[in-house]
Amino acid sequence: MVSLQLLKTAIEHANDSFVITGPELDYPGPRVIYVNSAFTKMTGYTPEEIIGKSPRILQGPKTDSKILKKMKPALEKKGFFRDEIVNYRKDGSEYIIEWHITAVKEKGKVTHWVSIQRDITKRKEMETQLKNSKAEMEDGVRRRTKELQKLKERLELKVKRLEKRGIDLTENEKKVFVALLQNPHFNDTQISKHTQVIRSTVTAIRNRLFQSKWLKEVYIPDFRAIGCEIISFSFGTDEVSELSRKFKIIDNEFKNPESTYFVSTHSDYFSMFIIKNIVDAKILGTQNLYPLELCRIDKMMDFEDSVASIFEVESKKTNPITLKQHILSKKEKHVLLALVTANSKDASKISAELKISLPTFYKVKKKLISSGILKKKIIPNIKKLDVPVVFMQTNFNPEKKMSEIETIKQELSNKTNDFLNVQWDNAMFTASLFKDYEEKEIEFEDYLEDLYEQEFFTEFPKIISMNPKNIRFNNIDFTKITRKVLEIEG
Repeated sequence: MVSLQLLKTAIEHANDSFVITGPELDYPGPRVIYVNSAFTKMTGYTPEEIIGKSPRILQGPKTDSKILKKMKPALEKKGFFRDEIVNYRKDGSEYIIEWHITAVKEKGKVTHWVSIQRDITKRKEMETQLKNSKAEMEDGVRRRTKELQKLKERLELKVKRLEKRGIDLTENEKKVFVALLQNPHFNDTQISKHTQVIRSTVTAIRNRLFQSKWLKEVYIPDFRAIGCEIISFSFGTDEVSELSRKFKIIDNEFKNPESTYFVSTHSDYFSMFIIKNIVDAKILGTQNLYPLELCRIDKMMDFEDSVASIFEVESKKTNPITLKQHILSKKEKHVLLALVTANSKDASKISAELKISLPTFYKVKKKLISSGILKKKIIPNIKKLDVPVVFMQTNFNPEKKMSEIETIKQELSNKTNDFLNVQWDNAMFTASLFKDYEEKEIEFEDYLEDLYEQEFFTEFPKIISMNPKNIRFNNIDFTKITRKVLEIEG
């Protein structure tokens, strides 16, 4: 038979904590009558500090009350209880124990409770680390799968391009194409002089480019001049599992009257909002709001540099029109809206709808354009150009010299050949037709990484590239916001 002294010595030297209490389970609970040295090591309480007190002294804010509520019925019914719970040491630090309580009985009556407690804090931390590592690995697999899918799409696009062997346009057509983008107000004689292509050929090329939907004509108002106060950008991408949700967002934004430029694929989207004022912005719930008064719009649907780079032809710069502020008359407002809404209508039809003479229409139109309030733009068909559309938002470090930031902004614009470039404070948003982006992506991101390491950016630039073959929507429409700001009823 094992002596009591031997049992006591074994318990005293055990690695697990032993606590023996009286039999009481009702409040305030049983009183401690014995603890071993492992208990003192684990909790910081000496036997003198704990004996005579309730084990509840070890409980604290994170101790699960649900587990404690289960304990009493289990002990009364089975005389045994096992679980895991958070306890607190004497110094207030928390630890997790694996907890075993067993009844000691004499003649069928409980005389004591023996609690064996093992500190499993490190084990739990390891389990959490393993769980987090697993989640990170799964996230990494998802990201890598997406990267591989994009790589596959790029390779397929590259193969198609090789099979296609370039864009189906002659050199003269490319020259006229770029000249029209750069000089949308030029007539055929002026384009002929500009490109050194004979006039009759220019006329034939212009007709072909518009009839085959390579190009379309739009009129864009100067937003600040007509009274708009806010510009906003929204763009992002999602995992394949979120596509149904994204389609809902895409459809909502596509129908939104303030969304003036919208592009989307099956997983990526971009929308530019021109908003009348902050009240409308709050109603729409639009994020990332920037006051137009404080923005510098370097490019707004100016595709000439992008397309010149794609075609590898020279882009000859022309002097921009300086905005001349003046209050619009009622007639000017109606002509401006009619041109923004035109959709290829000819001048005679527009003047008839406005009930003004053709000479008056031309006179008002010329005034709007010469004053810079209205700009004629020619927009290329992105799908036909078959070049990725790249959207990028860059936030610059305000602690850097402004001259250095301006130099980098210009470098970025030159590298990407952007057609949309809006700047505010220390940030810049661009949209580009980025030739050979699939091949140059790593090189371009290395360039950005180098600038990021030099702390020119507050965060790494946000970039989204859209494969032109996957574009579902590509909509440019300034009609609704123009009508709203000019307060002209539909």
